[in-house]
Formats: sequence, C-alpha cells, structure tokens
Amino acid sequence: MDGRRDQRLQEGRMFKVFLLLFLYTSHSVVSASIAEFYLKKNLTAIYDPTNRPVLDHNRTVRVELDVALQQLISLEEKLQVLFTNCWIRLSWTDEHLRWKPGDWSGIDATAFNKHALWVPDIQIVNYAAERPIDNEHFIATVDYNGQVKWLYQAIVKSTCNVNVQYFPYDTQNCHLEFSSWSYLTPQLDLWNATVSGDTSVFVRNGEWHLLDMPVKREEVYTNCCADPWSIVTYNIVIQRRPLYYVYNLMVPCVCLLGTAMTGFLLPPESGEKLSLGVTILLSLTVFLLLVAEITPTQSEVIPLLGQFFGISIMLQTFSTAMNVVVINVHCRGGHNIDVPPWLRVFAFVFLARVFCTYSKVRRQLKYVQDKQDTVLIHGKNSLAEEDIDSNHGLITVNEIANHDSPSKVKPRQTSSSRYHSTLASILRTVRHLDEKISNRLKEIEKHAMHETEWRIVAVLIDRLLLVLFVLVVATVLCLFLLSPPYNTMP
Repeated sequence: MDGRRDQRLQEGRMFKVFLLLFLYTSHSVVSASIAEFYLKKNLTAIYDPTNRPVLDHNRTVRVELDVALQQLISLEEKLQVLFTNCWIRLSWTDEHLRWKPGDWSGIDATAFNKHALWVPDIQIVNYAAERPIDNEHFIATVDYNGQVKWLYQAIVKSTCNVNVQYFPYDTQNCHLEFSSWSYLTPQLDLWNATVSGDTSVFVRNGEWHLLDMPVKREEVYTNCCADPWSIVTYNIVIQRRPLYYVYNLMVPCVCLLGTAMTGFLLPPESGEKLSLGVTILLSLTVFLLLVAEITPTQSEVIPLLGQFFGISIMLQTFSTAMNVVVINVHCRGGHNIDVPPWLRVFAFVFLARVFCTYSKVRRQLKYVQDKQDTVLIHGKNSLAEEDIDSNHGLITVNEIANHDSPSKVKPRQTSSSRYHSTLASILRTVRHLDEKISNRLKEIEKHAMHETEWRIVAVLIDRLLLVLFVLVVATVLCLFLLSPPYNTMP
C-alpha cells in the first residue's frame, strides 16, 4: 500500500512540473507575439513608405542586388526574347526601423508586408512582358539594425539580341539590366552583391549550356537628368547544344548529298538520273525552309546552317545540270555524230587511263570495229562470185546481169530464151536487194559504233563529274567542321 501511495505522489509531482513548464512556455510565446505586435506598431506609427529610409535627406540609400538563375526556360530566336526563372534578392538599410532587442523580449528580427515598408523600385530595363512582375505576395525581413532583405521569385521575359551567324554552333550573350525607375544615383545607389550571378541552383537545360553569368555595374547619363543612373547588368552567356539540329537537319542533308553521288552511277539510258536529282533538290529546299522558320528574320548575317543548306542546294543544282550534260552526250550517238578527235583523245586515252579502264575501253571499241569490218567484207563478196547451176550448166550472176538479152549469153547447156530472161531479172532484183541489205547493215553497224563511242564518253564524263562532286562535298564538310565555333564546344 505504501509503495502505491509513493508512486502516485511521484506521478503527481511530475504532472505539476510539466504543467508549470507548459504554462511558462505558453506565456513566453504569447508574450513574444504580443511584443512583436507592439514592436511593429511602434515602428510603423510614424513611418511613411513613400519616403526614403534615411534620417538625413542628403544621404544616399545603398541597395545591393543579387540574382540567382534557377532555370533557363527558353530562348525564342524568332522573337529575340529570353525566358528565365530568377530569384531576385535585394538588401538595404532602413534607418527608421531600428530597435533594441532587450526592450522587446529579445526580438532581433521581424517580417513586414511589402506595402508597409519603403521598397526600392528596382526594375528590369529590358523587360519584354506585357504585365509587370508579380511580387506582391513576398514579404521582407528586418533585423534590429534596420537591415532589410527582400527576396522574391520571378519569371522574367527579357529582350536578347540573338546572333545566329554560327547557328546551331552559336553562343548567345543575353542581358538582365536592373536599375531604379525613379531614383538617380545620389538618391539610390544600386550595387551588385557578388562578382557573378548565383548559379548554384541552376537546373540543367537540354538545349542550352550555361557558360558564365558575370555581372557589372555602371553609371549611365541620359538626356533627362544631370545625375547618372545606377545600372547593374547580369550577362547570361549560353551556348547551344547542337545535337538536335545535327541529327535532324545536317545528317539528312549529308545523306541526301550521298544519294546525289549515286546519281552519277546511274546509266544515262535508265531515264532516272534527272528524276533523282530533282527529287533531292526539292528535299534540300524543304530543309532550308525549316531552318528559315526557326531563325530570326534578319538580313545582317546568314546562319551557318543556312549557308550549309544553300551550298548543298547549289551543289545539287550543279549535279542535276551535269546529269543533263551527260544525257545529252549519251544521246548524240543516236544522231550518227562522230566523236570529235579532241574528245576522243581526252576520253578514250586520258580519262580511261585515269580511271584504270583503258584496256576495257579498247576492247569495246575493237569489238565494235571488228563487227563493222566483217559487215564490210561481207558486202563486197555478196553474190559477186556466186554461180547458179541450171540443167548441169553454170552461169554467173555478173554474166547474166550485165547482158541486155538472153541471146547474148552463151550458156554451157542450151535452154529456152524465156528461162534466161526470167532468171536474169530475178538475179538483178536479188543483187539490188543484197546491196540494200549490205548498205543497211553498214549503217546499223556504223550507228552502233557511234552509240558505243558516245556511251563510253558519257560514262567516263560521269565518273569525272562524280570525282569532282565528291571532292567539292568533302571540302565543304571539312570547312564547316573546322570552323572556329566547333573548337569552343563544351
């Protein structure tokens, strides 16, 4: 029984201790809240938010600015506008808001609404949005020395002079210019708190790489006033990540140029050389239109990517024109036009040796020449020595064809005059037809020889143009790949 009584007494004492601690803490909190309430009331009793926070009107209010770049949302090249998410930090000293913490329950800092204090009208000079920055809901903190800190977040839309000369390997330098809209430097002196912007909270961007964010302060004189304005400028230096444009624009263009090279390998008689060239030309034009849509409308410079597509279109135009020349050369053989001696030497000797096809060309020409010689020999011997056996007697074609009547012919065996007359007429007709066939065969072989020669000339010129096209394309690609912007990529 005594043990239980002691336990109850101990529990009662502990409860009283906790109750006293709770009452003391509650009283302290209530006292602090009441003290802070009266402190604010006392500080703002005769406070005017429209007056500068100095006791001497001739003194200057020094405002320090710090900007943290949290996110680079986008850069609209077409509109030349930069969207950023910034944390803006302002600090200054308000000489009207000072107190002794010992007189106010040890309170050394408190918070005020924006409209209850004097707040510097720091604006972004190159602000480009229609509505002002909404910072009404952010409060300011004040310590007992009068040091005021006001931090707020803003989605900033600012102008940016975009230089697309090396697009998509370009580096942009966009500015955020901060200055007071109403106070000159003698009234409000704006300074940067750090030598560079705060990028510790920056979120990595997929299109742009943040290189640096330096800051500078300057005093600018204008025509309106005798005193200068204090301007703090943050330079946001960003570099484009070109992988998207390389993969979606430049790689297809290079593939199209590679396909254009195969157009020189198509035989002219296929009829698809011009169709392929025109199709590739239209495709490159579509890509050039895509580049024009994403770059600013300006006439100062031509973007690097635009130059690449422009040169590619010119190369493809040259390729299509050369295909027309090759087809024209190939079709000359159908008109029985002899290959000029200079072109024969240039193609059959020089180009054939350069492309290691000299022996093959010689074999083809020799084969066609041998066929033509065979036809000529056959035409000379056709029916010239042929004899006809009639009634065991032989009569030559020349003998019968060269006599006007059968009576002048002395046959080896006698026959009727009508037989000889009919035979002579038939033989003359056969000889005439044989001459026509021989002449026609000669024309066909000559035509075939012309076609073969011009076809070989067209093929050799095609190979020459292919080599020139490959060299030009390789040179253009090397010039673009070795340009200065490529060497500065992160």
